[in-house]
Amino acid sequence: MTSQPEGPGADPYRRPGMDEPTRVLPDPLGSPDPLDPTDPRTLVDPDGVPTRSRGRRDPAGASGSGGGARRVIRRLATVLLVVLLIVAAVLADAVARQRTEQHVAQQIATQLDTRQEDVDVTIGGWPFLAVLATDRLSSVDLSIPVATVTRQDRRVTFRDVAVHASGVRNARHLDRGIIDQAEASARLDWAQLSQLSGAAITSAGNSRVQVVRKVDVLGAQVDVQVSAVPGINPADRTVTFSDPKASVDGITIPASLLGPAMSSISKKMVLPDLGSMRYQSLTVDSRAAKVSMAGSQVELKDLLAS
Repeated sequence: MTSQPEGPGADPYRRPGMDEPTRVLPDPLGSPDPLDPTDPRTLVDPDGVPTRSRGRRDPAGASGSGGGARRVIRRLATVLLVVLLIVAAVLADAVARQRTEQHVAQQIATQLDTRQEDVDVTIGGWPFLAVLATDRLSSVDLSIPVATVTRQDRRVTFRDVAVHASGVRNARHLDRGIIDQAEASARLDWAQLSQLSGAAITSAGNSRVQVVRKVDVLGAQVDVQVSAVPGINPADRTVTFSDPKASVDGITIPASLLGPAMSSISKKMVLPDLGSMRYQSLTVDSRAAKVSMAGSQVELKDLLAS
């Protein structure tokens, strides 16, 4: 058999003859041994047997995935920055609000002759720092355990004072401050009511008070315990008594005899003038009398002046 030429010009894919050794043809893709663990396409199955990957990693896809991750990181960083700015603004607002509340409490305590730590001031609305531009507060709530108010020759002590003010203009200047709408409540204890009336006043139950008075009965002055329903006349700020009742030795005294006695007490019980704040009602419970007040366009100096 004629041997075929060997060398660079020989056909590599020619079938070998019977007397020629078997030759291994080269991989046309130039890939390494399929079981070579260094081949990037070689994987290991769960049984530990090397296998050939069907594809290669796409460099374009890899870079695209990295770009997506960077975009997510940038978005998270932006969100985090916004959150930090909001937190910083809230903290700054809270600090400014707290300092202002303390300042207002100090001024009110000085005006009302009480301790600053007993005065609680809560300023509503956000952002509080806007007051620097508008000089206006949306709302202010005050809580004062004891407030003594002096008007002319009259000195009255209110207890458990609560004030809700809506729309406070000139908020940084208490002497020029104006409240659009204000509501308030306070208590007058039995000792204060007795001092105002010049007679002993206590609770009679069922929203009534009891007053010990001398009443002219058949030409004789008799000490009588008179019960009546208290109220207030907003026009002149006097405490009133209606539906008076009393009896002596089981005999009911006519209201016509009790009326003048209660009227003389009422004339003495005049509450302080609070300017634009008007007294609305006066009721009693077992502890004391409760007074409610309200007003519009209220001047702060009317409330604080003593």
